[in-house]
Amino acid sequence: RDGTGRRPQDAPEPGPVDAAPPSQEADDSSESDGDRREVDAFDALVDGWMEARPAGVSIKDAEDFRKAFARVPDESREECLHRALNLIPDENALLLAGVLLDKSFGKDVLEVVFNDILNRDDSAKLPILKNLYRDRTHPCWADAAWILDVTGATAP
Repeated sequence: RDGTGRRPQDAPEPGPVDAAPPSQEADDSSESDGDRREVDAFDALVDGWMEARPAGVSIKDAEDFRKAFARVPDESREECLHRALNLIPDENALLLAGVLLDKSFGKDVLEVVFNDILNRDDSAKLPILKNLYRDRTHPCWADAAWILDVTGATAP
């Protein structure tokens, strides 16, 4: 503006401060439709297990949960995993054993699930730890063995 409070004739009109350049206006999401569907499917599965079920968790349920998690794209796994750990109650914690016992997910994922299991009731935690104890090559085996020994729970 000049000293009169008016804008000079040749000055451009001010635009919105936070507007994205035209090249960035398109959806720059890195997820494909298929990846989004896998995330949505896993989230829906988690939502279905937010309440305890009278029949409990079967081996097939844990396997289905593991397979659904395996289909989640790597870039979405951490967020999906934390959501699942927060929403699945202790009564359904055996679902998490499917992920915890599958070493193909990598040590970081296994340790997150393992640490969550440790914060659950003994009735949910001990059967999973005893199962994990059977596999000496599991990255969390030593911790599981120590916890079972300290708590006096007998390993299988």
